[in-house]
Amino acid sequence: MQVVASVTLVQAVLPLLALPLTQAAGVAPQAVGQLSSAAALGSMLFFLWGPAQLAGLSSLRQLQLGCAVSAAALLLCLLGRWEALLLASFVIGLGYGTATPASAELLMRVGHCQLSEAPGGV
Repeated sequence: MQVVASVTLVQAVLPLLALPLTQAAGVAPQAVGQLSSAAALGSMLFFLWGPAQLAGLSSLRQLQLGCAVSAAALLLCLLGRWEALLLASFVIGLGYGTATPASAELLMRVGHCQLSEAPGGV
């Protein structure tokens, strides 16, 4: 479950650091909405096509892949360019998209195991 928390935390990094990142890129602070929109677009595109592409991977591997993709996208922020920030936001959204379907599958497995081991079982 630490991987789920990591992927979710990466999604929150850009809005938290938006002011210094936009200043470093020479863009008005109001442009942070564009970063959030790019991340949302990345997540939506993953929800449309991603699960079919990653069907052969286990849910834990999908979460690890999403975390690695998001971490790599954070490195783009080091460039200090607006285009790199937009691309990083989009790619972070793609990485974050893995969290919902994969963690839901993991929770169904864990929840089912715990329910079947409970006294009286289900």
